[in-house]
Amino acid sequence: PPPKTESGDSRRRPELGEFGFHSRGSAAISSARGALSGPRPYREWPVIGLILFVGFLLRAYAVAQQPLRGDEAFNVTFASRPLSEMLQGMARGEPHPPLQFLYLKLWMLFAGSSELAVRWPAVLAGVVTLALTYQIGSALLGRTIGRTALLLAAVSPFLIWYSQDGRIYPVLSALVLAATYQTWLAA
Repeated sequence: PPPKTESGDSRRRPELGEFGFHSRGSAAISSARGALSGPRPYREWPVIGLILFVGFLLRAYAVAQQPLRGDEAFNVTFASRPLSEMLQGMARGEPHPPLQFLYLKLWMLFAGSSELAVRWPAVLAGVVTLALTYQIGSALLGRTIGRTALLLAAVSPFLIWYSQDGRIYPVLSALVLAATYQTWLAA
C-alpha cells in the first residue's frame, strides 16, 4: 500500500507532467479512447446537439445578405475562368493555395456563384470545426472541458465571421482539427 501522507491520506496523488497535465501513462490514454468510442451518457447528447444547432444558426443567419467582399469576389471571378486559364494564372504566381480555386470551381459547377452558394461550404466547415473542437477537448481534458470549448467556439464572433466568409479558412480550420484529432488517436 502507498505510504500515508502528513494528513493521513493513503491515496497516491498523480504527478503533473511537463505541461501541467497528469502524467498517468498510456493506460489513461487507452481508457480515454475507450470512453470516446463508447456511447456517451444519454444526458450529454441533447446538450451537445443544442450547442451545435445554435452554432449552425449563428453561422447560417444572414449569410447571403451582404454582397461578396473583395477576396471572395476575386476568388469567384478567378474560379469562373476556364480551367486552362485558371491553371496558367496559378502557375504565374497566384499566392493562394491552388486547391482553393479548384475546389471553388467544382463547387460552383454544382451550386452556382451566388453569395449563399459561395459561402455555404464555409458555414458547414464551421459546424464541423465545432464538432471537432468538442471531440478534441473531450479527448484531451474531459467532457466538461469539451462542452465548454464547444460553447465558446459556437458563440465566438471571430469563428462566426470566418464561417460566413467564402474563403478557404474555415475549411482549413476543420481539416487541421481533424488531423489533430486523428494524430491524437494514432499516438
